[in-house]
Amino acid sequence: ATSMKKICWVMGLGGQQKRVRTSTKWPNDMIVVTGIDRGGMPTERNQKLRLRTMAGLIARQRLSLVMPCFKSLSDKQKWFLFDKCVQPFLEFPPEMKPFGFRQVMKLTAKAWRTHKSKLKTHFIKKRLTPFQKHPYIEPEDWKEFVQMTESEEAKRLSERYKLLREQYKHEHCMG
Repeated sequence: ATSMKKICWVMGLGGQQKRVRTSTKWPNDMIVVTGIDRGGMPTERNQKLRLRTMAGLIARQRLSLVMPCFKSLSDKQKWFLFDKCVQPFLEFPPEMKPFGFRQVMKLTAKAWRTHKSKLKTHFIKKRLTPFQKHPYIEPEDWKEFVQMTESEEAKRLSERYKLLREQYKHEHCMG
């Protein structure tokens, strides 16, 4: 059971909420999904939280940092992840399973991209290693990930997307 980060909300001074980070581990119990909404998300709060936790754990601990993209996983690989890493801890009844699968994969893809982005920001750009905070990362994978993100191709793509972001007008921010 490897530690990860989980955000818990607690009340701060003056009634303001603040984020407190605690360790996230693979659960040791099972929650059975009793209902889902139109989008396929469980309706009960504890079930939603478990789904998000499972997606984050899969993204950080079961997917390679150097995988080209989430879409490179086959359907068979995705179902394997769902059956082995989600169903033992968050069981979807057969009629809800396809909807649960879709939600888990959607959240896992986003969590995987976010994890890689945070590794770049908090470790690569600062010339640090993540092994103390993220002990599940293999040194060989980290070395390859650093090389991949510091390659000329990656730098070229980064610049290209920075320029595109500068051109984007945030209409919702304009008064």
